Amino acid sequence: MDRDRTDAVADLERMRRKSERRLARRRSLWLSVLLPFFLGTLILGALVAWAWTSGTGSASAWADTSLTFLLLPLLLLCLVPFLVLAALSFGLIKLIAWLPDPLDRVDSILGRIERESERAMRVSVQPMIRVKALGAAIRAGWARLGAILRGE
Repeated sequence: MDRDRTDAVADLERMRRKSERRLARRRSLWLSVLLPFFLGTLILGALVAWAWTSGTGSASAWADTSLTFLLLPLLLLCLVPFLVLAALSFGLIKLIAWLPDPLDRVDSILGRIERESERAMRVSVQPMIRVKALGAAIRAGWARLGAILRGE
């Protein structure tokens, strides 16, 4: 009965740790991936809006426009690695969302292995401890007997 109760308490503790790990992973995902992405997109959008609204008709503006058209093929070539990076980021987000369940299963298996190995260690060490304790008790008894015979 007590064993069932301790197993239930251990299960509740594992479930609590599992939910804490999930919350930590979500917070980490938000702070390290999503927040910088959204901030960068917002800043880039603000720069585009500013350039759009501050248009002028000077020669400098036409030179900038022609430079943009000259750089457009290079920008299109850079789009391919960007799309690959975006696909990898999307795949990483999906992988992060999928991993907690298998990792939690592995964690529970490793926890069970740890508990069983601790139990096996206690069971295997117990005879050695008892033999050493018996030896120490015999030595202490002989020493006490010797002290009594010597009159100490």
